[in-house]
Amino acid sequence: MPLRELANYIETENSATLEGFIKQTYLPGVRGIRESEIAQFLGNNVGNILYLLDGYDEIVPLLRKPGVGAKLGSIVRGIIEDSMAHTIVTSRPARIEHKFDQEYENVGFIDQDIERYVSTFKSERAKEILNFLKNNKSLWGIAHIPINLELICSAWGISGGIDKVSTMSQLYGAITDRLMERYVVKNHAIELDDLTCRKFNKRTQPIVRCLERIAFRGMKNNQIIIPIKEIQGIIAEEEKRSGVGNLLREVLKSGMVKIIGENNDENREIYFLHLSFQEYYAAKYIARAINNIGTEEYKQVYAFISENKYIPYYEVMMWFSAGVLYQQGRARGNYEGLNGFWRIVEAEPRELVGIRHVSLVIRSLEECEASEKVEKHKELINYIKQWIKVRANIRHLRTFMIEILKTTPPYSKL
Repeated sequence: MPLRELANYIETENSATLEGFIKQTYLPGVRGIRESEIAQFLGNNVGNILYLLDGYDEIVPLLRKPGVGAKLGSIVRGIIEDSMAHTIVTSRPARIEHKFDQEYENVGFIDQDIERYVSTFKSERAKEILNFLKNNKSLWGIAHIPINLELICSAWGISGGIDKVSTMSQLYGAITDRLMERYVVKNHAIELDDLTCRKFNKRTQPIVRCLERIAFRGMKNNQIIIPIKEIQGIIAEEEKRSGVGNLLREVLKSGMVKIIGENNDENREIYFLHLSFQEYYAAKYIARAINNIGTEEYKQVYAFISENKYIPYYEVMMWFSAGVLYQQGRARGNYEGLNGFWRIVEAEPRELVGIRHVSLVIRSLEECEASEKVEKHKELINYIKQWIKVRANIRHLRTFMIEILKTTPPYSKL
């Protein structure tokens, strides 16, 4: 049961119930069935039903929202706190206000899981994909993260980009570029073979700028589901900047976001295809701001990173930011933007113990391929070495570092 979809249902239904959600989502073709019958079935079979509540972290911000938060919390709490019910809840690291009998950390796929996944969901091209992954050490590494493997399989066969991927930020860059190419071909009567870089940028830059600003605003405000009326100012500013009319329509047609509500509903809302896409576009906003020192955007981003760099909810966005800046620097032959990111990360306030800071540095370096072409990276790698040496005899810190380094291919050089 995707909890984000449950939240969407609650926001669009005045008298939302768990039974109504089940009927609408899982039994749309069954005529004549009543919610009372579903409720009776659930009650009579409570010991034989396993509830799988997926993506708790995605609804945490909504639980504080007036109206929908109370209803959503009531439904979720009713399932989790039923002593007779069997329930599994999946979540990124997040504060969950409920007690569970057991808690497991999913550390990613093992090699055999990758082979099984590809063989099951891309059976006709499984051998081709697996051979490619196994011959690409960096890509094989990030394929152990389920969402990344899903994206690789989904993008296989779409021309360009995937064969050059070695980090998560490169993967999302390739995927979003391919999706934008589809948008241009479909909506602007341009054949893919005729789509020059100039034409591509002209058609997509206003949309991308909107997506970046919307994504960052949402992340900053802990919003996954974003009311359209709250982003009208962004749309208007980007329309004025680009000269493109009805930019909201183009953003929706891009396929990067989905909409909740009817066309004439003033309370319509949007959300990104997946939280990771919102994190990626927010990171692109951060990168653009860091490259424009002295602007209001830069000051806003500087303050945001300083205040939030150790908060788990923002960690993927931070890694993506480093990766985007690294790719931009490599393309330009100038890493000043990336160095600017490191200056903000290294500045005060700093965590006292250092464990979260080291984790942030390691994961961000991973997105930069730990490239020693960036002079700052040599300094950071030496810092990590010294941190490990000093704390090597502290058991829980040693265990923590081993777990991080095991999944970080570039750190063989440590």
